[in-house]
Amino acid sequence: MQVPSWCTAGNGFADYLSEFEFIKAFGCTASELGGGFSTVATLVMGGIALGIYVRTGSVALPTVLIMLTGGVVLSTVAAPAVSIATILVLVFGGGIITYVYWRFAR
Repeated sequence: MQVPSWCTAGNGFADYLSEFEFIKAFGCTASELGGGFSTVATLVMGGIALGIYVRTGSVALPTVLIMLTGGVVLSTVAAPAVSIATILVLVFGGGIITYVYWRFAR
């Protein structure tokens, strides 16, 4: 993967942060490591969702947040994360519905 043209040669993560260029700091560093902006977006969204989960103790709130912002979030995250998130939502969504039916339909 090539480094984007807007990245300055010789500048590192700390150099970009000291100049308050946050997008360049994360984007250029991730592209040098082979991930690019989509990897950074995946880590940021995962961090936000994990933080909400840890704070509330509920899986429902981060899931609803991702579903509400899905059009924006899914266009920025890495492709493997999209397929994993889709599988998790389908499995856990169907599993919760099945469990609720099994538990309360007796």
